[in-house]
Amino acid sequence: MYPSVERLQIHLPNQHQVSFYDHQTIPEILNDDYFSRTMLTEFFALNHEEDQQSRHLLYRKILEYYTWHNKKKEWRRCKTQRRSIGQIYIVSPSEGEKFYLCILLSNVRGPISWDDLLTVNGVQYSSFKQSAQHRELLKSDSNIRACLVEASILQLPCVLRRLFATILIFCEPTDVKSLWDEFFSYMVDDYPSTNITTSLVFTNRLLRDINDILLQHEKQITRYDLPALTHENDNDNSIPRVIQEELSVEVPREDLCSIERLNNDQCKAFKCIMNTIDRRESGVFFVDGPGGAGKTFLYRAIIAELRNKGHIVLVTASSGIVVTLLPGGRIAHSRFKIPINAEPSSICNISK
Repeated sequence: MYPSVERLQIHLPNQHQVSFYDHQTIPEILNDDYFSRTMLTEFFALNHEEDQQSRHLLYRKILEYYTWHNKKKEWRRCKTQRRSIGQIYIVSPSEGEKFYLCILLSNVRGPISWDDLLTVNGVQYSSFKQSAQHRELLKSDSNIRACLVEASILQLPCVLRRLFATILIFCEPTDVKSLWDEFFSYMVDDYPSTNITTSLVFTNRLLRDINDILLQHEKQITRYDLPALTHENDNDNSIPRVIQEELSVEVPREDLCSIERLNNDQCKAFKCIMNTIDRRESGVFFVDGPGGAGKTFLYRAIIAELRNKGHIVLVTASSGIVVTLLPGGRIAHSRFKIPINAEPSSICNISK
């Protein structure tokens, strides 16, 4: 609750988002200075004034002394002692110039304009990357590590894995192994595990996931200083990943015990479904019942029994609430890549 955290806009010159009403025309918007002002441009304007404390501040520190008034689009000096923490929106290395702009804003105090950020020792460079290089901000992996540290706090493991692969592709870090060791646990945090899952299994799976991204850019994971991808203690080489994930889902003991506590209607449905499966027949079942708790209890019992017998079970639902109650469950749109806005020509984008 305190201190509050506020997000700071970051954008390239004239590439910020603009909100306007339907009745306003494009020429009207382009000619109105109000729409050209952002947190970042007004930070420059604030620094351009003489005797301003902001000239000694980094962009992310501005909120410790000033507040942003969105209606007027201007910075005003804080009138109270209440502090706020500024946080620049995360920028991926794949965003190119915007990423290097973020590096400059994180290191250059009190810039007064875009050109000021581009100028080093009296020489104005044509790109933010060149400016960062001549300021010696790209000679180490500190900026890359800072990006991963922030992402590990705010982003999901799958996003962090893609970011790590993006860094390998575009940023050429000098100490890849050190970054791997530091952020390994964050990147594998969402992998299913059991009591017999070893670190080697996690390592192999993470290497394969990152390699899949690298292959899209015609690169191999063997090019980098990372652990070798081995098949030792990893018997899932010929098993598709989606099946491997389902096999690794742990069956809750309470779900197996819940079979004995099914009521008469639940027990009838349970036996009907299980008998169809045991006879290796096809079937589609519609479970009709008031409320959701009773059906969820039945579903958990059926799923537990199937998995306990070694069956592969893909658990999907249209509701995120239901998914959280079913072990190994996933939203149907995620599982089958169903478009959110389905059209007559829409397809599920699933690979072989």
